[in-house]
Amino acid sequence: MSLFGGSVDSDAERSHKRQRRNGDQAKDPFLWRCPYTSCDLQFIWAQNRLKHLQRSHWKGGDPAAPNMPEEEKTRRPNQVLSLYDGGNYIVTLGSKEEGLLEVAVSSEALSIASPVWRVLMSGGRAGHQFKEAVERQASFVEDDPDSMLLLFSIAHMEFNRVPKVLEIDQLHALAVTCNKYDCANRVTPWARSWMGPTRKSLPNRKGNRQKETEFSDLRVPDIAWTFGDTETFQLATKLLLDNVTHGNAPGTIDFSDWEDEDDVIVPQYNDCLLQARERILNGLCGVFDEAVNRLSSTVCEEPNHTGCHPFALGYLVRGLRVLDIWPVRVSYGAIGSINFVYRQLRVLAGQYPKEVRKVESSGICENITTERPDGLNVYESLEKILLDGMASATHTYHLDRLRMTNRKLKLFPEN
Repeated sequence: MSLFGGSVDSDAERSHKRQRRNGDQAKDPFLWRCPYTSCDLQFIWAQNRLKHLQRSHWKGGDPAAPNMPEEEKTRRPNQVLSLYDGGNYIVTLGSKEEGLLEVAVSSEALSIASPVWRVLMSGGRAGHQFKEAVERQASFVEDDPDSMLLLFSIAHMEFNRVPKVLEIDQLHALAVTCNKYDCANRVTPWARSWMGPTRKSLPNRKGNRQKETEFSDLRVPDIAWTFGDTETFQLATKLLLDNVTHGNAPGTIDFSDWEDEDDVIVPQYNDCLLQARERILNGLCGVFDEAVNRLSSTVCEEPNHTGCHPFALGYLVRGLRVLDIWPVRVSYGAIGSINFVYRQLRVLAGQYPKEVRKVESSGICENITTERPDGLNVYESLEKILLDGMASATHTYHLDRLRMTNRKLKLFPEN
């Protein structure tokens, strides 16, 4: 038997048990029931109920194709919950396929919690009322049910329903909901604690850049944006900028693990990443463009000898062609991540003197120089371009908005 009745349902329920054992969950959580009468499982999170339905009851994860005998397709009536004994308003959460929840709430409590809900339930300044205000009920089936129920519980001071820990999926869904309904200030007593594991999990770029660090999680800047965490937003932006590549379609980014980049709630975020990526790549590649140009215009001082500069030029051109950045960068989509290009260019710069010394030791040319291309310290040039580019990766508009949000919520030190 499972903790919630019925048989054990793989990873979802094991996660529930672990969280309950560690005291991470709310003291008095609402349990979302499987909508089918043939299944007794209940879940602390609606998102885990959805995973259960997709895995156990829906063929191919499609709610229109229940994967069960006809006699087991009978559905339960909607669940009901009262957050206020004198509830004067009904809100509906979830979806018909997953199972609906009807919650009795106080419209006054929700109006205080969110200016959007206030207009929806009480009408605008001009005296106009929405249908939801007249009928005293509203449906939020397009919103994350877990986040909505958590916010409703906080608005009614049902703090026993507030969990100590949120997984990053849950925290991101909450951030999206708070951003949509302008109610991040309702969760300030818990937000910093909830964000702690996510902030600590970010790779630190102060270490060895020669080792590639993978990061493509757009949930992190969304979360930081909603709660005014400038430090985390900047670090996540640098990590994303380091790892993402241009997408196949013009003006898009390949985030690998992210299905729909349009879901990002930070305004103009993708455009800013693309512009910063192109600016840094142009700077990094420009160091070697100049070297190639200078080598192309010089010849060996030894009469009738072409063994040194042509060799160095050929070595550089071959290395740059492998990276698809010479003779011209026609498509940024063909170029790897900034981190990959930077490491490869450092290798190219480091091997250049070794290759030239091979020519010198062979006796082909006594006048050959072992200086790096065009007399520049290529390592320092590459590092400076990268550091300068990363320092300006976060747009001024985003920084101003983050600081304004933090002054309002007062969750993080000013920076």
